[in-house]
Amino acid sequence: MKQLRGEDGILRSRDNPESLALERESLILPQVTSTLNALNREFGAFGRTCRLAKRWIASHLLLGTSLDVHSSIRHPDTRFTEESIELLVASLFLQHAPFLSVPNEAQLGFLRFLHLLGNTDWRSTSFILNFNGKLSKGEIEKIEVDFVKRREALPLLFVATPEDKSGSVWTKHLSPTILLRAGVLAKFAVDTLLVDLSTNELEADKDETLKWKKLFKPSTKVFDVIIWIKKEMIARKAQGMGSSNFKLRFTEYKKSSAAGEELMPIMEFDPVKVYFQELNETFGHLCHFVTDVYGGNFIAFAWKPEAIKSRKFEVSNCHLGSLNWYFY
Repeated sequence: MKQLRGEDGILRSRDNPESLALERESLILPQVTSTLNALNREFGAFGRTCRLAKRWIASHLLLGTSLDVHSSIRHPDTRFTEESIELLVASLFLQHAPFLSVPNEAQLGFLRFLHLLGNTDWRSTSFILNFNGKLSKGEIEKIEVDFVKRREALPLLFVATPEDKSGSVWTKHLSPTILLRAGVLAKFAVDTLLVDLSTNELEADKDETLKWKKLFKPSTKVFDVIIWIKKEMIARKAQGMGSSNFKLRFTEYKKSSAAGEELMPIMEFDPVKVYFQELNETFGHLCHFVTDVYGGNFIAFAWKPEAIKSRKFEVSNCHLGSLNWYFY
């Protein structure tokens, strides 16, 4: 994928989006996954904290859909990746200052994660995670110096690991607007929860989880259009916030003896994910699309400022490739 033949006929090696995506999925991701798995075995609260953190980010429509290597990269998802959330949570266990110790409960880890989002100066803060001491002191100093020198060219959220010293593999496409919005929502969530816990505002409620559940309720006021999805089409509806009464039922697969009536089981098919990706690939130049990847029942979008500006009619502004959608 990196090989490019020049006009002189000589093959040269050059990075491109496809080769970087393949390298990320086949080389870097397995190493990071193995390292985080070891961290989970060392700290019992790490895995549960990650689940709460990703669930909160997703419920506020800020967690991106996972794209494979062959997905379209014309309009990459500008929201958080799951790996970036896991690495931020890992920083709470590797560098617990200013707190006295690492979180020993998932709720505490989740509160510290919200505190991290709401109180971090992203422009001057670099997260250097030295897993298992793989980075030498000289390498860490080099990353810090490079961070200062190339700050304007680096992502706003900078998370460096031994596998990714550039600090941009998992946050390269993260929009500063998304990161700053997460910070505002996190600060509000912490303040709201602390008030509830200190004043017993919901003392009369039998379900104490209401204090936490309301932190996961998204606001849709900032979006221009909401596309509601039929419940039958949501493959991950069991993970939705409002699906506490939903129960998964698993039955043993039995091969049908009748000819022509054989039904093959469907695996890893998510209609909402496919629909979201098609919308983004077709209209990504006009709108910002978001959805809750964990069982969300709607897709929201907001117009991009440049999409609604008045401009002179030209064929180059028509985006003819999108017209097929209007005839369905």
